Amino acid sequence: MEEHERFRASLNAIRSHDDTVSRCDELELDFEVIGLPQHRLIPVRNIEPITIYISNTETLPVVTVRDDFPIVPHLNVHEDNVHKSLCYSDLGYHEIQHKLNGRFLFTCIENWFRKTSMNQLHRPDQPLEPFFPYVSNVIVWNGQLGKPYFDKYIVEDREFGKLMYQSSDGNYFAVFSLPVPPDFSNLIHNMPQTLLELLCSFKNCDTIRAWLTDLFTIVQNPRIYYSYFRQERNKLLACKVLINLAIPKQRIKEAEIETFDLRSFVIDNSLKDILTDYGFHLNGSRIGLSKHPGGNGANIAITPFNVHLAQSKRECRWANQVDETDGEKIFSLVGVGAIGSHILNNCLRSGYGKWTIIDHDYFWPHNIARHVLTSNDIGYSKVESLEKVANHIQSDSDLVAIASDVFGKDNSVSMAFGQSDIILDASASIAVERHLALDVQSDARRISCFLNPQGTATIMLLESADRTARLDLLEMQYYRELLKNEKYSDHMSLPETMIYSGTCRSISSRISQDNVSLSAALCCKAIKLHTSNADGKIIIWTHVSDSVEKESFMAEKWITREYNGWQVELSLSLLNEMQADRRRALPNETGGVLIGAYDIARKRVYVVCQVKAPDDSISSPTSFIRGCANLPERLDDIYKTALDNLTYIGEWHSHPSANTKRSADDVKLHKAIVDYNRENCLPGCMMILGSDNFSIFIDE
Repeated sequence: MEEHERFRASLNAIRSHDDTVSRCDELELDFEVIGLPQHRLIPVRNIEPITIYISNTETLPVVTVRDDFPIVPHLNVHEDNVHKSLCYSDLGYHEIQHKLNGRFLFTCIENWFRKTSMNQLHRPDQPLEPFFPYVSNVIVWNGQLGKPYFDKYIVEDREFGKLMYQSSDGNYFAVFSLPVPPDFSNLIHNMPQTLLELLCSFKNCDTIRAWLTDLFTIVQNPRIYYSYFRQERNKLLACKVLINLAIPKQRIKEAEIETFDLRSFVIDNSLKDILTDYGFHLNGSRIGLSKHPGGNGANIAITPFNVHLAQSKRECRWANQVDETDGEKIFSLVGVGAIGSHILNNCLRSGYGKWTIIDHDYFWPHNIARHVLTSNDIGYSKVESLEKVANHIQSDSDLVAIASDVFGKDNSVSMAFGQSDIILDASASIAVERHLALDVQSDARRISCFLNPQGTATIMLLESADRTARLDLLEMQYYRELLKNEKYSDHMSLPETMIYSGTCRSISSRISQDNVSLSAALCCKAIKLHTSNADGKIIIWTHVSDSVEKESFMAEKWITREYNGWQVELSLSLLNEMQADRRRALPNETGGVLIGAYDIARKRVYVVCQVKAPDDSISSPTSFIRGCANLPERLDDIYKTALDNLTYIGEWHSHPSANTKRSADDVKLHKAIVDYNRENCLPGCMMILGSDNFSIFIDE
């Protein structure tokens, strides 16, 4: 370079390589390092010979140093254990290509040499260097370390190198886990090429002793190999070998173990070949010395593999910042359709909860549009297919699938409910929600998650921990909240539908998958957040556009009464509202129309809200005649907003005194209500409020 330039180097040679997979230009330089200190901790020379390899592929230039350059942090040792290259950037090619030119590259090279000379290249907050160089081969294993054993593996050629993974269809390997002393050098060591070099990489004779002890044990002890090979010693001795290492890494000597460099080495030679190379031979079940001296593993080639741990629940929790207690919560999920399958998928991948899933439905082509399963699962049980998905996500998944109807008599369903901390309803079925709330015997807290009909809002009903705010009561309060706010007037409007088969029930709604995924994510976050407190609540997330609006309602209290074989659930907020109306009307009587819901099968009636006395009503101290002005229109709005889940159930009126008994006129009025409701095969209700109490009357 020119004298006045900041960098000075002598160009010794330029070579082009067209015979490689990708064309490469090679620049051989003597690089003068500016700014080196007088006293250097690492012997970096004033002029360092380097070679720069510039490829036409989208990769960073490779900068190699002299063969005798000392092993230091951020120096890549190549697989031939001779060539070494600088790790001069912690960013990849695409991250720095916008500023990658000659000056930038030389700046990086000079910075590397200068900081290395002072042993300051590795920042204190950087992760420790690996013990061995990274390689292209990858093994996926479950982290099992301990005594020697046998396991089946498949080895496949992939674009990046070899992939090795556990599989019941694979071939047996004898698996060894060797103890390794802690390493605090923070250097990348030469990659061993043979078994002898591997064992001698660690300055601890215990590693070699443990290897030989385990080798003899696995060959000589019939209890270890009998279940795999019976008495067929030839199959045992033909096994290839896998050695797993967890190398403890320390920042400085005597410091705590900071991390482990996990490595695996595969030996293609058989167990018999290894014994022979060590100078041993088999005499029956015993190992004896051969007449010929052994190579102590010097003739046994090894193939290195980088280790990827199979994802366990623990790793999933760690990656998603889920603590152990949340990971151990026991869930029963009822309904694994669109939203249910996505909730399960999210929770499995975050390691959140231990799951039993319950659904008797099968997976069909129309489900693909909004479900986590694929066309490979068509015609199979949803829960059983999801169980396989869980096993693919977590190496130690303990998910239980129950392909049963939740209304059936399957003992496994009731047992699952009894053992659960939380029963999660994602069935989008009022019948299932009521069944879970009222019929299932369990101390588990219940949660119900569902989309509104058009899929533009997500609703969560979260029971209180003591279950005084049950799902059925939260359902009724949800309808009440819809009626109270004009913005929810079209919340229950029906979507377009499509027919997916030839039966009258083969109808599916047209709902965006975006909304299903978003809904599941919102529910998962809310479950993790809100189950930590005991309160019951209703949450409505509205997501019509690309934003989400959230509204929460604390669970209201309800009063329970029984009359004429019916159990009445009365909203306390409604009672307070009617009592306030009564006080305002004094000394006259007042009243209104009762709106609620019936559960005929369970003989329950829910008194949810009212239509206040119309303007044409007539009041006096001794009577109240409810008017009709705008009442039909108001009732139609209620039925539409609540999607016919609320209905007219009767009337209420007040008495100026504390007396809430029915007068002769009240009896006639109640009969008229009963006659009116009989047209719809429903009982009629009448409620009378006194000064400090109330009475409710039901007749069929």
